[in-house]
Amino acid sequence: MGTKRLLAVIGLLTTMLFGSSTGFAAQVQVRGGQSCGKWVENHRIPDQQTGNAAESWVLGFLSGMVVANDENFLEGTDNESIFQWITNYCTQHPLEHLGDATRLLSHELRKKKAL
Repeated sequence: MGTKRLLAVIGLLTTMLFGSSTGFAAQVQVRGGQSCGKWVENHRIPDQQTGNAAESWVLGFLSGMVVANDENFLEGTDNESIFQWITNYCTQHPLEHLGDATRLLSHELRKKKAL
């Protein structure tokens, strides 16, 4: 599957998750993410393979939200800042899902950039 097609699919899923006012979004589950506790555990251990998979998932999720909402809230934000924000949040909320942390980060970035 090509990158543009994958982003379109992620965007569609994101729209269904966060952009629907009909209540359908509550029926859709985020797939592929992990718990915040697992994120923190993986980022304490220098295991590049495990960390990179979750980091790629976060970046893909955020990129999908950018495409779905046509708002580039990621502009000017480097990956390390994104990962640090997720780590800080997940350290305080280890039972939350990584998708929830990523969604909250997107809200913070939108607020910060007045989108």
